[in-house]
Amino acid sequence: MSQSETQDEVANAVSPASSSGDIEQVVAFRLGESRFCLPIQVVQEIQQVVEFSQSETQQGLAVGMMNLRGTVIPVFYLREFLGLPPRPYDIDTPMIICKVLGGFVSMIVDEVDDVVVLPEGSLSPVPALHPLADVMLGICRLGEELVVLLDVQGLFLVGADRNREGG
Repeated sequence: MSQSETQDEVANAVSPASSSGDIEQVVAFRLGESRFCLPIQVVQEIQQVVEFSQSETQQGLAVGMMNLRGTVIPVFYLREFLGLPPRPYDIDTPMIICKVLGGFVSMIVDEVDDVVVLPEGSLSPVPALHPLADVMLGICRLGEELVVLLDVQGLFLVGADRNREGG
């Protein structure tokens, strides 16, 4: 299967709720000083880090696997996924469990802020030259702050492409 066929297949798996025009609420979180958000439609739950199997030999960007009520799901350290410097995490560190590509993933973040209702007109299109453009749905204006609205489907498409290319 070619890369474009894979991307078409994944694009067909994306729910209509993931288009930026349908987003009214987001889950805001932090990685260091940077604030990001995800559409609430893709967030299954938020919990503190639970025990997960870490593997030194884990292939790709997953840092391990966890059991979520009988379903084994991959755990990703979002800092590493986005190319940010690592930071220690512990039992008080939050994980955001998201629905993606017909399954679930867990993403370790530094801090979860809140669920935010987007004010009308606060969502701007993806700036084409932004370094994260291929994993963004847009930029949210929340007060005086500009916040990156991440595309969870895009994150894992790009991550899968990086894995195939060897880094």
